[in-house]
Amino acid sequence: MDHLTILHAKTLLKSSSLSIKEISNELHFEETSVFCRYFKRAVGISPKTYRNE
Repeated sequence: MDHLTILHAKTLLKSSSLSIKEISNELHFEETSVFCRYFKRAVGISPKTYRNE
């Protein structure tokens, strides 16, 4: 489950123009900050940094 959530997040970050807030809502996180911490814990970098790489 976690792997699929992270994979979906990575895909949305790289291939869409959705904001990080919109992506966190799409993935059913109640707070953007929770999504950002979850992503950083799993990937090692923040969603913003991942998108900009």
